[in-house]
Parts: sequence; C-alpha cells; structure tokens
Amino acid sequence: PLLMWIVSIFVAYFGLNRLVIRHVRRLQRRMRLYSAGHHEFGTVRLDRAPEELDEVATTFNTMTRTLNENERRREEDLQEKTVLLKEVHHRVKNNLQLISSIMNMQIRNAATDEAQRVLRRVQDRVMGLATIHRYLYTARNLGTVRADTLLREIINQLGVVGSGGGEAAVRISEHLDPVEITPDQSVPLSLLATEAATNAVKYVGRPADGTPWISLVLKDLGGRKAVLSIVNSLGDPVHDALEDDGSGLGSRLIESFVTQLGGTLEIEEDADRFGIHVSFEIAEFDPDKEALPLPDR
Repeated sequence: PLLMWIVSIFVAYFGLNRLVIRHVRRLQRRMRLYSAGHHEFGTVRLDRAPEELDEVATTFNTMTRTLNENERRREEDLQEKTVLLKEVHHRVKNNLQLISSIMNMQIRNAATDEAQRVLRRVQDRVMGLATIHRYLYTARNLGTVRADTLLREIINQLGVVGSGGGEAAVRISEHLDPVEITPDQSVPLSLLATEAATNAVKYVGRPADGTPWISLVLKDLGGRKAVLSIVNSLGDPVHDALEDDGSGLGSRLIESFVTQLGGTLEIEEDADRFGIHVSFEIAEFDPDKEALPLPDR
C-alpha cells in the first residue's frame, strides 16, 4: 500500500505538472515579460493544454494585441501632433523673421535717428520671440525648455542685431546654469532677457579702469528656484550719442514680464554698475494657465 501510495502521488504530480503547472508557468513568464515592457514576443501557444487554460491564453493574446495596437496608434498620433506643433513653431518663426526683415528695410528708410532707434527696439523684441519659436522647432522635448540654451541664443541674436555703434568693444560674459522651465515661462523669460540685455547694451559705459562689460547670469538656487541677473558697467558712454525716449516703456515691459514669470525684481544701481536681478520659481506645467496681459499704457 505504501508503494502504491507513493506511485499514485508521483503519477498525480506528473499529470498535474503536465496538464496544468507547466502551462501556468509559461503564461506567468509571458505576463511578467509583458508587464516589464517586453512587447516584442509573439502569440503565446500552449501545447495540449486543458480547454480552460487554452481560453486564458487566447484571452491574454487578444489583450496584448489590443494593447499593442492602441499603443502603436497613440505613438503615431503623438508623433503626428509633435510634427504639426513643430511645423507651427517653424512657420511662426519664419513669419517673425519676415517681419524683422521688413522692419530692417523700414529702418534704412527712416527719416530720423529717433525713428530708427524705436524701430530697432521693436525689431529686438520681434527677434526675441522668433528665438523662442526657433528653439521649440528644433527641441526634442516640447514639454520643457532649457532656459540656459534659450538665453544663450538670445544673447547671440542681440549681438547680431546690435552689432554697430561700438558695441563690438563691449566684453560680454555669461554664466548659465542648466535650468529647465515650462514653455509658458519661456516666453516672459525670453522677452525679459531681450529687454534687459538691450537696455544693458544701450546704457553700458566705459569704466575708468578697463573695458566696458555686460554680465548675464542664470543661477539655479535649488528647490525649483532660480535667479536671472543682467548687469552692465557704467562710465563714459560707449555710444557717441545716448538719448532716452523718456517713455519708460522698457521699464514697464520688464515689470510686466517679471509678473508673468511669477518672480520678484530687484534693481542694483551703483556708481560703476547697474543691474537687475529677477528671482523666480520654476513652475509646473499647467495647460490651463493663461498668460498675464502686457501693459496697455
């Protein structure tokens, strides 16, 4: 009886393993692989499995095919939307550059120096916007923007736009930490940097002990906080003729951009230097957030 009992246990185990356990283990391995992200394997097939387990395998195969097809369609839709969005940025960038070219023609035909200065300031702002769209057109990830890369492109653009009148003798230094911001914040930050850097180029002076300089710093303070500083030297004017339009539009624009950025503005003014320091918090992406309006007066 003992031998018969041992033999029956062995036969039962062998039969259970043959009919159930090996099939369950095979399904278990495939489910673990699928949950780990390995979707490349084919249909799960069970050799001589019971009808109930065969139905489980068929259901699993149907589920994986459906999920794979839905994921493929979602990736195609996402790729299509990304391409379309980049195309929009590309066309906006081209339109803004066209506007800048038209303004350049108008600057050459302007009758007075004052009109030329006003048009150049507007041109700088237009090109600041174009820089944003050019960056977004070439960026791989549209959900975040590298503020340091964007600011570096803006400074280079300002060097091209304001290359005359002795600015070539100004030493421009930059220290930009790698900071990622949302696309919503990239617009006011870029326009703020454009406005502040243009003012720095306009009012930079030649100090008594050296070359006139402009410093641009983007510092990552940690804890999702950062500070942007644009400082220029003061002294003998670099420009032969430095006139102020007296409208205060630049200051109001800077304050508005700081408000849109959700930051605080600190102005530094000494005998040999002038600068602005803008502290702001790196925001989370919020598609429902609306930008604050620009000043209307």
